[in-house]
Amino acid sequence: MKAALSIILIATVISGCHSQDPTDSRPTCPGVECPNEKPEGGMFASADCSGDFCDCSYGVPYLLSCEAPLVFDEANQVCNWCYNMCDKCKDCGACKK
Repeated sequence: MKAALSIILIATVISGCHSQDPTDSRPTCPGVECPNEKPEGGMFASADCSGDFCDCSYGVPYLLSCEAPLVFDEANQVCNWCYNMCDKCKDCGACKK
């Protein structure tokens, strides 16, 4: 009886491990190639003055976004205000033209 319960318990645990969502279901950045296979391979802007950016992890470029109205600042690796990045965000209303 104990052996049967142990087998059922092991089968339940194993089947539960296979039913989890894989990490590859997250959106990725098309056309972006990560520079390495490291866990923290870097973060890269998808375009100038855009809130979207790619976060490379183990060679996979995952698509992430800053909360509006912030844009991704690749130099500082943070989401930032457009007026702090006038060199990239020339259309930002707070930047002098």
